[in-house]
Amino acid sequence: MAYSTTSTSSYRRTFGGSVLGSPHLSRASYTSGRLGGGASNLSSSVHISKSTMLPSYSSYRVKAPSRGYEVVDFSLADALNQEFVQTRTNEKAEMQHLNDRFASYIEKVRFLEQQNKVLVAEVNRLKGQEPGRINDIYEQEMRELRRQIDALTNEKVRVEVERDNLADDLQKLKQR
Repeated sequence: MAYSTTSTSSYRRTFGGSVLGSPHLSRASYTSGRLGGGASNLSSSVHISKSTMLPSYSSYRVKAPSRGYEVVDFSLADALNQEFVQTRTNEKAEMQHLNDRFASYIEKVRFLEQQNKVLVAEVNRLKGQEPGRINDIYEQEMRELRRQIDALTNEKVRVEVERDNLADDLQKLKQR
């Protein structure tokens, strides 16, 4: 038995797939033959139209070789099998790498979501604080500063009065 396709992906070559669902599949043929002697083999083909995506089947007879048996060459199958194994190994390694990258991305997203929740909670806590408390602290500071200004102003006035008195006393002493 042989199955051949044109324009198919490595996945479809390896695992097969729906003939009708593939827009890239232009022709597929399936050949069935007997290994023993016989007058003829039956070969059938499936043709798929890209416009309708419906298969049309045709079959015809092929004259069998004159010998009583066919020689089967497995070297091509072995080469394809080795290529398949290598492709699967590469795909598996790539999938593991991509899975690791995806897992680290998910961990980072979860970490950032947790940080975001902490920041949102802190913002809500700060918004929830009473603005009156800050206002009270501000008012208390302002009262203290005004008291200091008043004390310094009074001290300044007292020093100016004392200075004026000393200036008057000096003037009186000079006149004597």
